Amino acid sequence: MIKNLFCEKRLLTNESDVENLFVRRLLEYFGYVDNLIKTKKSLKTLAIGKGSRKENYKPDYVCFQDCDIPK
Repeated sequence: MIKNLFCEKRLLTNESDVENLFVRRLLEYFGYVDNLIKTKKSLKTLAIGKGSRKENYKPDYVCFQDCDIPK
């Protein structure tokens, strides 16, 4: 059984597991509290450059500094 700082590796079987059991705990470890973390469900789709074209993208997480929290 391999364990990292946040969970057992065997528990990370899909993207959702990684987001919830590893990434979220990692962000909290770095000092981000709930109101500084926005998840995919609360974010709008962004148009990002992909070479010469644009593509719609929605990140899994966006972390804010305390002074940058959107109202």
